Amino acid sequence: MVFTQIHFLLKSYNMRNNLKKDIFLEKIRLIFYSAIFITVVFLNSLKIDLVTSYITDRVFSISASGLYSHRFILSFMLILVVFTLLLRLKSRIFLIIFYLIQNIYLLTHFIYNLYSGSFFHFRQFFLQFSEGLNLIYHLAVPFNLKCLIVFIDLPIILLILLKFTKFSELSHKKHKLSGLFVLLIFVLLIVNIANQMICDIKSPYDGEYRIIKKYGLLCNDVIDLSFYRNEEALIKKFDYGKRMAIHSEEKLKGQPQNIICIQVETLDPNIIHREYKDKYITPFLHTLSKQCIYYPYMVNLNFAGGSSDVEFAVFNNVVPLENFPSLKLKSYRYPNSIIKQLNNHGFNTKAFHGSDGWFYNRDVTYHKMGFQAFYDIDIMEEEKKEHGWGLRDGDLFSFVEGQMQNEDTPFFYYIITINSHQPYSDVEAWYLNEHYSDIKNKWTRDYFNSISYVDKELEDFVSFIKSRVKNCYIFIYGDHGAFMAEEDTTLFKRSYDTVSLFIITPDNAAYVEKKSVASLLDMGLTILNASGIDFDIYTYGDNLLDYPIKESTVFTKGGLEKRTSQFDEFEKEYKNLDLL
Repeated sequence: MVFTQIHFLLKSYNMRNNLKKDIFLEKIRLIFYSAIFITVVFLNSLKIDLVTSYITDRVFSISASGLYSHRFILSFMLILVVFTLLLRLKSRIFLIIFYLIQNIYLLTHFIYNLYSGSFFHFRQFFLQFSEGLNLIYHLAVPFNLKCLIVFIDLPIILLILLKFTKFSELSHKKHKLSGLFVLLIFVLLIVNIANQMICDIKSPYDGEYRIIKKYGLLCNDVIDLSFYRNEEALIKKFDYGKRMAIHSEEKLKGQPQNIICIQVETLDPNIIHREYKDKYITPFLHTLSKQCIYYPYMVNLNFAGGSSDVEFAVFNNVVPLENFPSLKLKSYRYPNSIIKQLNNHGFNTKAFHGSDGWFYNRDVTYHKMGFQAFYDIDIMEEEKKEHGWGLRDGDLFSFVEGQMQNEDTPFFYYIITINSHQPYSDVEAWYLNEHYSDIKNKWTRDYFNSISYVDKELEDFVSFIKSRVKNCYIFIYGDHGAFMAEEDTTLFKRSYDTVSLFIITPDNAAYVEKKSVASLLDMGLTILNASGIDFDIYTYGDNLLDYPIKESTVFTKGGLEKRTSQFDEFEKEYKNLDLL
């Protein structure tokens, strides 16, 4: 009897000990899995914040203040809610799908920004799907090692997927009130910052930058889809500036002048005065910078429309939309178009593009802007052969020369080259400068080779114009800087926010601007002044033929800036005048 009681007591004691041990071990497991869960939420939020940091400021930045920012807290709370819900589901497939969609979303924004220097929008995925496929087909949007930042949470995600049942049990053990509490905090956070967003949303030129920097990419996409669901709302965002009316008798010359604009693909301002092994990479443009009106820095305005935003700003004297490809506005009628002004005074207006005219709807939109003729590769290849992504620039210029010889009235020609488009490798099929053959970085080598070819063709074309066409202004400028998948800053550093402008006048005026930046919004007014016609437009620009430019402000991707302070910033970073 006694032994039975002792045995029973020992058994009970062991059971209590085992129970305590099990409870203890269960608490340890709970803490362990909870720590992993919080870690993956933190890392996932951190990668979102790092991608956003690079897109807005071009640097991966982590700081204590950054972790307390609205942007990071919003990401953390949202991911906490989403992951909690996903773990409550019975299958891990939903977590896999979410993770894949999230990474595709971040990679798309990241690569687009690396490629164009501007912000991607969710609606662009559908609006520019065909353009995107074309870029991928030509390997023009390559992968960059910086993109691997989106996978910093992958090891822990794999661990959660491996032990999904355990984490799922953990999420179900949490009290429902805790989930409701998290959701309530998240809602209150959204309400708390909603009022602060209104000022940023209403800011016409740097609002999007401020929203992304403060609240993140997803928040910007939600605002974009909520506030700008129709074209009317988008068109109302345009601010044309002050009225400018000029009569030809007020100017020294009233005779109409011929005008040729050459938009050179990927003509980075930092390449013009660069040397490799004691030879200039673009010798013609380097020499030209001393023999014409030269603006080393012209503020670039590439937004949702990429390169096409350059044309939109030049022709329409207005800052392109940040969140929609401006050339794809179907109902917009270009009320401020300089092309229409030129047409009204007897100019023959033609545009030439060495690639596909459907890209950004140019084949439709150019006629809406007032161009009497638009020639793309489909029209020109009847006489010229396609090479790589488009016509050879030499063939493009040859076609334009043929058109020029038939003109008997003043004309305005707009030419867009193609051969120096990334990945820069098409040119080597017919032009190879052995001077760069020892450069190990393929992207740098191919860019130097392609822009060297374009420089040579520009020299021949400009020489032809000067010898055959009287009273002609020639404007030469790039659409954006040079994208480098594997940038070698020891040889070349890409420019993001500026291009250079060359203006060749009939009297061969020479001037180098050393204090102020030019702007794409100056181009329309300058072209109309050069034309010698009466005109009446609205603009925030200045006449670049009336130099030096008076101190004023210009629109940049970061908002309004003084011309002189922006010049100092560019020169400090790129030092092009030192090289000149």
